Amino acid sequence: MSQRKQMSEEWSNEELENADQSSSDSDYSDGDYSDESSKWLQTADGSRKDPSIASKCSRQVQLVMQYINPKKPTLKDVLEKETLKNKWLNKFEKERRPETVKSYLGDLRQFYFFLQCTSPKNINVSTKVLNSLIAQMTQWSKSFHKLVKGRFWEKRMINMGKLRTPEQIREFTSSNVARAAVNMLDEYQAKADGTWPSQSEYTSVRDYLVTSICINNGSRSGALANMTVGEFMSAQQLDDSFVVKVKKHKTFITHGSANLVFSTTLHNWMMIYINKFRYPVADMTCKNTEPVFLTWKNRPMTASHIGSQINSAWGKLFGKETATGGATAFRKAAVSAVHRNNKGRREELAQLMVHHRVTADHYYLLEEKTAAAVKTSKYLTDVLHAKAPHTKATSGKDVEASNAPSSSVEWSVQKRRKWMPEEEEELKMLFAAEIKDQSITLKTVRQKIQDSPVLKEISACKIRDKIRTFFGSVTCPLPELSEETPEERLNRSGYKSPSLSKKTQMNKNNSDSE
Repeated sequence: MSQRKQMSEEWSNEELENADQSSSDSDYSDGDYSDESSKWLQTADGSRKDPSIASKCSRQVQLVMQYINPKKPTLKDVLEKETLKNKWLNKFEKERRPETVKSYLGDLRQFYFFLQCTSPKNINVSTKVLNSLIAQMTQWSKSFHKLVKGRFWEKRMINMGKLRTPEQIREFTSSNVARAAVNMLDEYQAKADGTWPSQSEYTSVRDYLVTSICINNGSRSGALANMTVGEFMSAQQLDDSFVVKVKKHKTFITHGSANLVFSTTLHNWMMIYINKFRYPVADMTCKNTEPVFLTWKNRPMTASHIGSQINSAWGKLFGKETATGGATAFRKAAVSAVHRNNKGRREELAQLMVHHRVTADHYYLLEEKTAAAVKTSKYLTDVLHAKAPHTKATSGKDVEASNAPSSSVEWSVQKRRKWMPEEEEELKMLFAAEIKDQSITLKTVRQKIQDSPVLKEISACKIRDKIRTFFGSVTCPLPELSEETPEERLNRSGYKSPSLSKKTQMNKNNSDSE
């Protein structure tokens, strides 16, 4: 079946002609739609997306067009489901991670919403077609849900092997990388104003300060990138620390401003950096609304750029293969270290890191599940290998284990009862009818064992289960019901029957008279 015939099952001929015509009309004014969709996403109709997110959405739609037709990308390619499926999705999902593909699908859906709401004049595509595309993007996105979850746990496992440790952080703070940055700060503090640092000096000092702030606060890279000069200069002094409140960060609407805490020493270093390093790079300007950290080319740093520079500073000491994760790697290390040393401070740490404690438990406590698994496995081993009190130990370790207190084990390990021969005989006699009928109830058991000194101290459940083992047995013949009278059974069970004693005495007298 041809592509056009498949599409015609959902689209009318008129709609197909309109779609083809619209695509040919707009073969390459796609950049205009990209800019328009980016602006629309920042409005109320587009859910007021952050400018960086809106720009990413529009850019990824362009990348899909270029992937389908590198020589001449057109809107027509993203308005045909079969083209998207055969020329993009089926190939793209083999090259990229599931979460990346899902992100592209979400951006395509947002673009179709933009077309649906704005109806650009020279894009002649019907609402029915756009609704069909939106529904298809939603369905494709759902199909990646399990793959994304699986990738999530794969990344967690990888991160466990790359988790920053307190020992590594101590090594970093006393390393040549740190000492070189601190020496440059001291050196430039004494220099006259107007002295320009070199690019390597500027980036070394900046990256060291960014990494130090991240380590001390467990902050996201976005908060560091968005901290302004005005916010830093307005820092609140508490005891021997300075607190900078950063408004622009990921969870501001939920948790309010992010509090970045600076020690007196780190605060002094930051002042030197702003006056001696940043000021010359920023062309001798230092406005309150400008970000504190800039690139060497006097451009604001993005969150991803901050993360890359943290990795660069870390990699100089520990190697490039360990230099991944950016600020997130230190956030994970902070949560794991605090949980390991003082669980009571977890809530306070979550407030400092401006996220919910549940978020930390779900994303960052990588070692917790491993430690819990070890403890639980040891407990399970103790439970399943626990020996009964009457069992003799065969080694010194067994003796030690049997003598050790095991209150946590005793409740979960129930001893198997060893039935004595007289108890089994009593069961067969007392419950002969039930065994023959192969039917027994707890009520019957409780009634019959009340007057039995042999059985009355044994659990009714255990007696019922034991009786069931006699059902259908050919190796344990049951006595005939007529072999014993009730008086004889009472006498055998330890009770003296007056009628039986009188009968026995009469039989004896008759024997003597004969």
